Amino acid sequence: MSSNHALNHRLTLVSPLPWALAGGITAIAIGAAAAWSPREAVAIAIAATLVLALAFRPANLLPVLVASVFAEVVSLGGITIGRLVAPVALLVVLIVATERRLTLRFAGPVAWATFYAGWALASGLWTVGLSKTAFMLGSLAIALVYAVAFAVLIDSERELLRVSFIVAVAALGIGIFAVIAFATGVSGDLDAGRSEGGSSDPNLFATYQVMALPLALVVLSQARNRLPRFVLYGSALAVAASVFASLSRGGILTLLFVTALIVILPSRTLFHSKRQKAALVLVSAIAAGAFLWTSSSQLVPRFESLRTGDTSGSGRLYVWRAALISVREHPTLGIGYGAFPDVSNELLLRTPGVDFNQYELRPAGTVPHNLYLGTLAELGVPGLVLLAGLLLSTAVMLVRAASRARRIGAVFLSRSASGLLVSLLGVGVASVFLSTDTSRALWILLGMSVAVGRLVSRLPEEEAAA
Repeated sequence: MSSNHALNHRLTLVSPLPWALAGGITAIAIGAAAAWSPREAVAIAIAATLVLALAFRPANLLPVLVASVFAEVVSLGGITIGRLVAPVALLVVLIVATERRLTLRFAGPVAWATFYAGWALASGLWTVGLSKTAFMLGSLAIALVYAVAFAVLIDSERELLRVSFIVAVAALGIGIFAVIAFATGVSGDLDAGRSEGGSSDPNLFATYQVMALPLALVVLSQARNRLPRFVLYGSALAVAASVFASLSRGGILTLLFVTALIVILPSRTLFHSKRQKAALVLVSAIAAGAFLWTSSSQLVPRFESLRTGDTSGSGRLYVWRAALISVREHPTLGIGYGAFPDVSNELLLRTPGVDFNQYELRPAGTVPHNLYLGTLAELGVPGLVLLAGLLLSTAVMLVRAASRARRIGAVFLSRSASGLLVSLLGVGVASVFLSTDTSRALWILLGMSVAVGRLVSRLPEEEAAA
Protein backbone atom coordinates (compact mmCIF):
# COMPACT_ATOMS: atom_id res chain seq x y z
CA MET A 1 0.00 0.00 0.00
CA SER A 2 1.45 3.38 -0.96
CA SER A 3 2.42 6.01 1.55
CA ASN A 4 -0.17 8.53 0.37
CA HIS A 5 -2.91 6.72 2.26
CA ALA A 6 -0.94 4.78 4.88
CA LEU A 7 -2.57 4.40 8.26
CA ASN A 8 0.28 6.14 10.02
CA HIS A 9 -0.35 9.48 8.29
CA ARG A 10 -1.02 12.27 10.78
CA LEU A 11 -2.47 15.77 10.64
CA THR A 12 0.05 18.29 11.98
CA LEU A 13 -0.03 21.96 12.81
CA VAL A 14 2.06 24.16 10.51
CA SER A 15 2.23 27.48 12.32
CA PRO A 16 1.36 28.63 15.87
CA LEU A 17 0.51 32.19 14.78
CA PRO A 18 -3.20 31.64 13.96
CA TRP A 19 -3.68 29.78 17.23
CA ALA A 20 -2.02 32.56 19.21
CA LEU A 21 -4.30 35.05 17.52
CA ALA A 22 -7.32 32.89 18.29
CA GLY A 23 -6.22 32.64 21.92
CA GLY A 24 -5.94 36.43 22.21
CA ILE A 25 -9.38 36.99 20.70
CA THR A 26 -10.85 34.37 23.00
CA ALA A 27 -9.27 36.00 26.08
CA ILE A 28 -10.87 39.31 25.14
CA ALA A 29 -14.22 37.55 24.64
CA ILE A 30 -13.97 35.93 28.08
CA GLY A 31 -13.33 39.28 29.72
CA ALA A 32 -16.24 40.92 27.95
CA ALA A 33 -18.58 38.02 28.73
CA ALA A 34 -17.56 37.98 32.39
CA ALA A 35 -18.69 41.59 32.73
CA TRP A 36 -22.02 40.67 31.18
CA SER A 37 -22.78 37.12 32.35
CA PRO A 38 -20.62 34.69 34.39
CA ARG A 39 -22.30 31.70 32.71
CA GLU A 40 -21.30 32.84 29.26
CA ALA A 41 -17.80 33.53 30.54
CA VAL A 42 -17.49 29.96 31.83
CA ALA A 43 -18.77 28.60 28.51
CA ILE A 44 -16.25 30.68 26.56
CA ALA A 45 -13.47 29.66 28.95
CA ILE A 46 -14.21 25.98 28.32
CA ALA A 47 -14.26 26.65 24.61
CA ALA A 48 -10.92 28.46 24.88
CA THR A 49 -9.38 25.52 26.73
CA LEU A 50 -10.60 23.26 23.97
CA VAL A 51 -9.09 25.54 21.32
CA LEU A 52 -5.70 25.48 23.02
CA ALA A 53 -5.83 21.69 23.41
CA LEU A 54 -6.68 21.30 19.74
CA ALA A 55 -3.73 23.48 18.77
CA PHE A 56 -1.48 20.48 19.32
CA ARG A 57 -3.61 18.14 17.21
CA PRO A 58 -6.63 19.62 15.43
CA ALA A 59 -8.03 16.19 14.52
CA ASN A 60 -8.75 15.65 18.23
CA LEU A 61 -11.79 17.80 17.57
CA LEU A 62 -13.54 14.87 15.87
CA PRO A 63 -13.95 12.71 19.02
CA VAL A 64 -15.38 15.76 20.78
CA LEU A 65 -17.95 16.21 18.01
CA VAL A 66 -18.85 12.51 18.13
CA ALA A 67 -19.31 12.72 21.90
CA SER A 68 -21.53 15.79 21.52
CA VAL A 69 -23.88 13.83 19.26
CA PHE A 70 -24.26 11.02 21.77
CA ALA A 71 -24.64 13.47 24.68
CA GLU A 72 -26.98 16.14 23.36
CA VAL A 73 -28.65 16.64 26.75
CA VAL A 74 -25.45 18.03 28.24
CA SER A 75 -25.57 21.80 28.55
CA LEU A 76 -23.84 24.64 30.31
CA GLY A 77 -25.79 27.70 31.32
CA GLY A 78 -28.59 26.63 29.02
CA ILE A 79 -26.22 26.24 26.05
CA THR A 80 -26.21 22.69 24.67
CA ILE A 81 -22.87 21.02 24.10
CA GLY A 82 -23.41 21.08 20.33
CA ARG A 83 -23.89 24.84 20.26
CA LEU A 84 -20.93 25.28 22.59
CA VAL A 85 -18.55 23.18 20.51
CA ALA A 86 -19.67 24.39 17.08
CA PRO A 87 -17.84 27.78 17.16
CA VAL A 88 -14.66 26.01 18.27
CA ALA A 89 -15.06 23.53 15.43
CA LEU A 90 -15.51 26.34 12.93
CA LEU A 91 -12.38 28.11 14.20
CA VAL A 92 -10.31 24.91 14.01
CA VAL A 93 -11.50 24.13 10.49
CA LEU A 94 -10.74 27.64 9.26
CA ILE A 95 -7.24 27.63 10.73
CA VAL A 96 -6.37 24.16 9.48
CA ALA A 97 -7.85 24.87 6.05
CA THR A 98 -5.82 28.08 5.81
CA GLU A 99 -2.54 26.52 6.92
CA ARG A 100 -2.80 23.38 4.86
CA ARG A 101 -4.64 25.06 1.98
CA LEU A 102 -7.39 22.49 2.29
CA THR A 103 -10.37 22.93 0.02
CA LEU A 104 -13.55 21.03 -0.65
CA ARG A 105 -14.23 20.40 -4.31
CA PHE A 106 -17.43 22.24 -5.24
CA ALA A 107 -19.16 19.27 -6.80
CA GLY A 108 -21.40 16.40 -5.81
CA PRO A 109 -22.57 16.49 -2.15
CA VAL A 110 -20.70 19.73 -1.39
CA ALA A 111 -22.50 21.60 -4.17
CA TRP A 112 -25.90 20.14 -3.30
CA ALA A 113 -25.41 20.97 0.41
CA THR A 114 -24.46 24.54 -0.46
CA PHE A 115 -27.52 25.07 -2.64
CA TYR A 116 -29.77 23.41 -0.04
CA ALA A 117 -28.47 25.69 2.73
CA GLY A 118 -28.79 28.70 0.43
CA TRP A 119 -32.43 27.90 -0.34
CA ALA A 120 -33.16 27.40 3.38
CA LEU A 121 -31.62 30.81 4.07
CA ALA A 122 -33.60 32.42 1.27
CA SER A 123 -36.84 31.06 2.73
CA GLY A 124 -36.41 33.59 5.52
CA LEU A 125 -37.75 36.13 3.03
CA TRP A 126 -41.18 34.49 2.90
CA THR A 127 -41.37 32.43 6.09
CA VAL A 128 -44.55 32.45 8.18
CA GLY A 129 -42.51 32.01 11.36
CA LEU A 130 -39.39 34.16 11.38
CA SER A 131 -38.21 33.21 14.88
CA LYS A 132 -38.53 29.49 14.17
CA THR A 133 -36.75 29.89 10.85
CA ALA A 134 -33.92 31.84 12.47
CA PHE A 135 -33.48 29.15 15.11
CA MET A 136 -33.49 26.35 12.56
CA LEU A 137 -31.00 28.19 10.36
CA GLY A 138 -28.70 28.36 13.38
CA SER A 139 -29.10 24.61 13.88
CA LEU A 140 -28.40 24.01 10.19
CA ALA A 141 -25.27 26.16 10.41
CA ILE A 142 -24.02 24.01 13.30
CA ALA A 143 -24.77 20.84 11.34
CA LEU A 144 -22.82 22.21 8.36
CA VAL A 145 -19.86 22.99 10.62
CA TYR A 146 -19.91 19.38 11.83
CA ALA A 147 -19.99 18.11 8.26
CA VAL A 148 -17.14 20.32 7.11
CA ALA A 149 -15.04 19.40 10.15
CA PHE A 150 -15.24 15.68 9.35
CA ALA A 151 -14.77 16.29 5.63
CA VAL A 152 -11.62 18.36 6.20
CA LEU A 153 -9.97 16.82 9.27
CA ILE A 154 -10.21 13.18 8.15
CA ASP A 155 -7.21 13.27 5.84
CA SER A 156 -5.85 9.73 6.20
CA GLU A 157 -6.99 6.15 6.61
CA ARG A 158 -5.60 6.19 10.13
CA GLU A 159 -7.82 9.12 11.09
CA LEU A 160 -10.82 7.49 9.42
CA LEU A 161 -10.21 4.29 11.38
CA ARG A 162 -9.83 6.26 14.60
CA VAL A 163 -13.08 8.18 14.13
CA SER A 164 -15.02 5.03 13.22
CA PHE A 165 -13.69 3.30 16.32
CA ILE A 166 -14.73 6.23 18.50
CA VAL A 167 -18.24 6.12 17.05
CA ALA A 168 -18.41 2.41 17.87
CA VAL A 169 -17.17 2.92 21.43
CA ALA A 170 -19.63 5.79 21.97
CA ALA A 171 -22.48 3.58 20.79
CA LEU A 172 -21.31 0.84 23.14
CA GLY A 173 -21.12 3.10 26.18
CA ILE A 174 -24.40 4.90 25.67
CA GLY A 175 -26.08 1.63 24.64
CA ILE A 176 -25.11 -0.11 27.87
CA PHE A 177 -26.28 2.91 29.85
CA ALA A 178 -29.63 2.93 28.03
CA VAL A 179 -30.25 -0.77 28.55
CA ILE A 180 -29.45 -0.52 32.26
CA ALA A 181 -31.73 2.51 32.59
CA PHE A 182 -34.53 0.62 30.84
CA ALA A 183 -34.08 -2.49 32.97
CA THR A 184 -33.86 -0.63 36.28
CA GLY A 185 -36.36 2.12 35.50
CA VAL A 186 -33.92 4.98 36.12
CA SER A 187 -36.14 7.96 35.40
CA GLY A 188 -33.30 10.34 34.52
CA ASP A 189 -32.76 8.62 31.18
CA LEU A 190 -36.32 7.53 30.45
CA ASP A 191 -39.07 9.26 28.55
CA ALA A 192 -42.36 7.56 29.47
CA GLY A 193 -40.44 4.34 30.11
CA ARG A 194 -38.34 4.66 26.91
CA SER A 195 -34.55 4.95 26.96
CA GLU A 196 -33.27 8.09 25.27
CA GLY A 197 -29.53 7.64 25.81
CA GLY A 198 -27.69 10.93 25.86
CA SER A 199 -30.12 12.57 23.45
CA SER A 200 -33.36 14.28 24.35
CA ASP A 201 -35.49 11.99 22.19
CA PRO A 202 -35.75 8.17 22.17
CA ASN A 203 -36.32 8.10 18.42
CA LEU A 204 -33.20 10.14 17.62
CA PHE A 205 -31.23 8.01 20.06
CA ALA A 206 -32.29 4.83 18.24
CA THR A 207 -31.27 6.41 14.93
CA TYR A 208 -27.82 7.32 16.25
CA GLN A 209 -27.31 3.77 17.47
CA VAL A 210 -28.29 2.17 14.16
CA MET A 211 -26.06 4.65 12.32
CA ALA A 212 -23.08 3.48 14.37
CA LEU A 213 -23.58 -0.24 13.66
CA PRO A 214 -22.10 -0.46 10.12
CA LEU A 215 -19.12 1.67 11.15
CA ALA A 216 -18.48 -0.66 14.09
CA LEU A 217 -18.53 -3.62 11.71
CA VAL A 218 -15.98 -1.96 9.42
CA VAL A 219 -13.61 -1.37 12.33
CA LEU A 220 -14.22 -4.94 13.52
CA SER A 221 -13.00 -6.21 10.16
CA GLN A 222 -9.68 -4.43 10.83
CA ALA A 223 -9.23 -5.56 14.43
CA ARG A 224 -6.58 -8.18 15.05
CA ASN A 225 -6.38 -8.15 18.86
CA ARG A 226 -8.91 -9.59 21.28
CA LEU A 227 -9.71 -6.43 23.23
CA PRO A 228 -10.72 -4.30 20.21
CA ARG A 229 -12.72 -7.23 18.82
CA PHE A 230 -14.48 -7.65 22.18
CA VAL A 231 -15.35 -3.95 22.31
CA LEU A 232 -16.67 -3.97 18.76
CA TYR A 233 -18.75 -7.12 19.23
CA GLY A 234 -20.11 -5.45 22.35
CA SER A 235 -21.02 -2.39 20.34
CA ALA A 236 -23.10 -4.44 17.92
CA LEU A 237 -24.94 -6.13 20.78
CA ALA A 238 -25.45 -2.84 22.64
CA VAL A 239 -26.89 -1.24 19.50
CA ALA A 240 -29.46 -3.99 19.03
CA ALA A 241 -30.49 -4.05 22.68
CA SER A 242 -30.58 -0.27 23.14
CA VAL A 243 -32.77 0.27 20.06
CA PHE A 244 -35.36 -2.03 21.58
CA ALA A 245 -34.91 -0.24 24.92
CA SER A 246 -35.87 3.01 23.17
CA LEU A 247 -39.20 1.42 22.16
CA SER A 248 -38.89 3.45 18.97
CA ARG A 249 -41.04 2.03 16.20
CA GLY A 250 -39.05 3.83 13.52
CA GLY A 251 -35.79 2.85 15.19
CA ILE A 252 -36.71 -0.83 15.27
CA LEU A 253 -37.84 -0.79 11.63
CA THR A 254 -34.59 0.95 10.69
CA LEU A 255 -32.57 -1.62 12.63
CA LEU A 256 -34.35 -4.43 10.77
CA PHE A 257 -33.69 -2.69 7.45
CA VAL A 258 -29.98 -2.19 8.18
CA THR A 259 -29.65 -5.75 9.47
CA ALA A 260 -31.26 -7.05 6.29
CA LEU A 261 -28.75 -5.07 4.21
CA ILE A 262 -25.86 -6.45 6.25
CA VAL A 263 -27.11 -10.01 5.76
CA ILE A 264 -27.73 -9.57 2.02
CA LEU A 265 -24.46 -7.85 1.14
CA PRO A 266 -21.45 -10.08 0.38
CA SER A 267 -19.28 -10.76 3.43
CA ARG A 268 -16.30 -8.93 1.95
CA THR A 269 -18.33 -5.71 1.88
CA LEU A 270 -18.15 -5.14 5.64
CA PHE A 271 -16.48 -8.18 7.20
CA HIS A 272 -13.08 -9.82 7.28
CA SER A 273 -14.58 -13.25 6.59
CA LYS A 274 -17.84 -15.15 6.19
CA ARG A 275 -17.29 -16.74 9.58
CA GLN A 276 -17.04 -13.34 11.26
CA LYS A 277 -20.26 -12.22 9.59
CA ALA A 278 -22.15 -15.38 10.55
CA ALA A 279 -21.01 -15.19 14.17
CA LEU A 280 -22.00 -11.55 14.59
CA VAL A 281 -25.39 -11.95 12.90
CA LEU A 282 -26.19 -14.98 15.05
CA VAL A 283 -25.19 -13.38 18.34
CA SER A 284 -26.98 -10.11 17.50
CA ALA A 285 -30.13 -11.98 16.52
CA ILE A 286 -30.13 -13.89 19.81
CA ALA A 287 -29.60 -10.68 21.79
CA ALA A 288 -32.32 -8.81 19.90
CA GLY A 289 -34.71 -11.76 20.24
CA ALA A 290 -34.15 -11.96 23.97
CA PHE A 291 -34.73 -8.25 24.44
CA LEU A 292 -37.77 -8.31 22.17
CA TRP A 293 -39.25 -11.10 24.26
CA THR A 294 -38.76 -9.19 27.51
CA SER A 295 -40.14 -5.89 26.14
CA SER A 296 -42.95 -7.19 23.92
CA SER A 297 -45.66 -6.03 26.33
CA GLN A 298 -44.51 -2.45 25.80
CA LEU A 299 -43.70 -2.70 22.10
CA VAL A 300 -46.91 -4.27 20.82
CA PRO A 301 -49.21 -1.44 21.96
CA ARG A 302 -46.93 1.13 20.28
CA PHE A 303 -47.10 -0.62 16.91
CA GLU A 304 -50.83 -1.12 17.34
CA SER A 305 -51.31 2.62 17.92
CA LEU A 306 -49.48 3.35 14.67
CA ARG A 307 -51.91 1.14 12.77
CA THR A 308 -55.09 2.55 14.33
CA GLY A 309 -54.16 6.21 13.98
CA ASP A 310 -52.84 6.80 17.48
CA THR A 311 -54.44 6.42 20.87
CA SER A 312 -51.32 6.83 22.97
CA GLY A 313 -48.59 7.24 20.37
CA SER A 314 -47.10 10.26 18.69
CA GLY A 315 -49.88 11.12 16.24
CA ARG A 316 -47.57 11.14 13.23
CA LEU A 317 -50.33 10.13 10.82
CA TYR A 318 -52.37 13.17 11.82
CA VAL A 319 -49.35 15.46 11.48
CA TRP A 320 -48.48 14.03 8.05
CA ARG A 321 -52.01 14.74 6.82
CA ALA A 322 -51.72 18.29 8.11
CA ALA A 323 -48.38 18.69 6.35
CA LEU A 324 -49.97 17.56 3.07
CA ILE A 325 -52.51 20.36 3.39
CA SER A 326 -49.63 22.83 3.75
CA VAL A 327 -47.96 21.33 0.67
CA ARG A 328 -51.12 21.76 -1.42
CA GLU A 329 -51.43 25.38 -0.32
CA HIS A 330 -47.74 26.32 -0.72
CA PRO A 331 -46.23 23.85 -3.22
CA THR A 332 -43.52 26.03 -4.75
CA LEU A 333 -41.85 28.01 -1.97
CA GLY A 334 -43.19 26.30 1.11
CA ILE A 335 -43.91 28.12 4.37
CA GLY A 336 -40.31 28.76 5.41
CA TYR A 337 -37.51 26.63 6.84
CA GLY A 338 -38.46 25.30 10.27
CA ALA A 339 -41.75 27.21 10.32
CA PHE A 340 -44.11 24.21 10.36
CA PRO A 341 -44.59 24.22 14.17
CA ASP A 342 -46.00 27.76 14.00
CA VAL A 343 -48.86 26.64 11.74
CA SER A 344 -49.18 22.97 12.71
CA ASN A 345 -52.03 23.41 15.19
CA GLU A 346 -54.06 25.50 12.77
CA LEU A 347 -53.47 22.91 10.06
CA LEU A 348 -54.45 20.05 12.37
CA LEU A 349 -57.71 21.82 13.19
CA ARG A 350 -58.45 21.87 9.46
CA THR A 351 -57.35 18.28 8.84
CA PRO A 352 -60.24 15.83 8.26
CA GLY A 353 -60.28 12.78 10.48
CA VAL A 354 -58.25 14.08 13.42
CA ASP A 355 -59.74 12.80 16.66
CA PHE A 356 -58.89 15.34 19.35
CA ASN A 357 -60.06 12.92 22.00
CA GLN A 358 -56.98 10.90 21.07
CA TYR A 359 -54.60 13.65 20.00
CA GLU A 360 -53.82 16.75 22.06
CA LEU A 361 -52.48 19.88 20.38
CA ARG A 362 -49.04 20.98 21.55
CA PRO A 363 -48.85 24.60 22.78
CA ALA A 364 -45.66 25.20 20.76
CA GLY A 365 -46.82 23.18 17.78
CA THR A 366 -45.10 20.10 16.39
CA VAL A 367 -42.50 19.27 13.76
CA PRO A 368 -43.52 17.25 10.67
CA HIS A 369 -41.84 14.03 11.91
CA ASN A 370 -40.82 13.23 8.34
CA LEU A 371 -37.72 14.70 6.71
CA TYR A 372 -39.06 14.50 3.16
CA LEU A 373 -42.62 15.65 3.77
CA GLY A 374 -41.38 18.33 6.15
CA THR A 375 -38.90 19.63 3.58
CA LEU A 376 -41.63 19.73 0.95
CA ALA A 377 -43.92 21.65 3.30
CA GLU A 378 -41.28 24.13 4.48
CA LEU A 379 -39.07 24.57 1.39
CA GLY A 380 -41.42 23.52 -1.40
CA VAL A 381 -40.53 21.42 -4.43
CA PRO A 382 -37.10 23.11 -4.92
CA GLY A 383 -36.11 22.28 -1.35
CA LEU A 384 -37.06 18.63 -1.73
CA VAL A 385 -35.16 18.38 -5.02
CA LEU A 386 -32.04 19.85 -3.38
CA LEU A 387 -32.32 17.49 -0.41
CA ALA A 388 -32.80 14.49 -2.70
CA GLY A 389 -29.82 15.61 -4.77
CA LEU A 390 -27.67 15.84 -1.65
CA LEU A 391 -28.58 12.36 -0.42
CA LEU A 392 -28.45 10.67 -3.83
CA SER A 393 -25.16 12.30 -4.84
CA THR A 394 -23.62 11.14 -1.56
CA ALA A 395 -24.86 7.60 -2.10
CA VAL A 396 -23.55 7.54 -5.69
CA MET A 397 -20.17 8.88 -4.55
CA LEU A 398 -19.91 6.15 -1.89
CA VAL A 399 -20.83 3.40 -4.37
CA ARG A 400 -18.16 4.62 -6.80
CA ALA A 401 -15.58 5.03 -4.03
CA ALA A 402 -16.22 1.51 -2.71
CA SER A 403 -15.95 0.04 -6.21
CA ARG A 404 -12.73 1.88 -7.09
CA ALA A 405 -11.08 1.19 -3.74
CA ARG A 406 -11.92 -2.52 -4.00
CA ARG A 407 -10.61 -2.67 -7.56
CA ILE A 408 -7.21 -1.28 -6.61
CA GLY A 409 -6.89 -3.18 -3.35
CA ALA A 410 -7.64 -0.47 -0.76
CA VAL A 411 -9.74 -2.83 1.33
CA PHE A 412 -10.33 -0.61 4.35
CA LEU A 413 -11.45 2.35 2.27
CA SER A 414 -13.76 0.10 0.29
CA ARG A 415 -15.36 -1.25 3.46
CA SER A 416 -15.58 2.24 4.95
CA ALA A 417 -17.41 3.55 1.89
CA SER A 418 -19.80 0.59 2.03
CA GLY A 419 -20.35 1.01 5.77
CA LEU A 420 -21.11 4.70 5.38
CA LEU A 421 -23.53 3.89 2.56
CA VAL A 422 -25.41 1.40 4.76
CA SER A 423 -25.51 3.95 7.60
CA LEU A 424 -26.77 6.64 5.22
CA LEU A 425 -29.50 4.37 3.90
CA GLY A 426 -30.45 3.56 7.48
CA VAL A 427 -30.73 7.23 8.44
CA GLY A 428 -32.71 7.76 5.23
CA VAL A 429 -35.25 5.16 6.36
CA ALA A 430 -35.36 6.56 9.91
CA SER A 431 -36.03 10.00 8.42
CA VAL A 432 -39.43 8.78 7.22
CA PHE A 433 -40.42 9.01 10.90
CA LEU A 434 -38.20 11.90 12.02
CA SER A 435 -37.33 15.47 11.08
CA THR A 436 -33.56 14.98 10.73
CA ASP A 437 -32.70 17.96 8.54
CA THR A 438 -30.39 19.44 11.20
CA SER A 439 -29.40 16.16 12.84
CA ARG A 440 -25.67 16.21 13.61
CA ALA A 441 -25.53 12.46 12.97
CA LEU A 442 -26.76 12.83 9.39
CA TRP A 443 -24.33 15.63 8.62
CA ILE A 444 -21.43 13.76 10.20
CA LEU A 445 -22.18 10.90 7.83
CA LEU A 446 -22.19 13.32 4.92
CA GLY A 447 -18.87 14.82 6.03
CA MET A 448 -17.25 11.41 6.49
CA SER A 449 -18.53 10.38 3.07
CA VAL A 450 -16.89 13.39 1.44
CA ALA A 451 -13.65 12.56 3.27
CA VAL A 452 -13.71 8.94 2.07
CA GLY A 453 -14.41 10.07 -1.48
CA ARG A 454 -11.41 12.41 -1.30
CA LEU A 455 -9.13 9.70 0.12
CA VAL A 456 -10.13 7.26 -2.61
CA SER A 457 -9.66 9.88 -5.31
CA ARG A 458 -6.02 10.26 -4.24
CA LEU A 459 -5.26 6.59 -4.89
CA PRO A 460 -3.45 5.75 -8.12
CA GLU A 461 -5.11 3.18 -10.36
CA GLU A 462 -2.05 0.94 -10.16
CA GLU A 463 -2.29 0.72 -6.35
CA ALA A 464 -1.20 -2.73 -5.21
CA ALA A 465 -3.51 -4.88 -3.17
CA ALA A 466 -3.21 -4.43 0.56
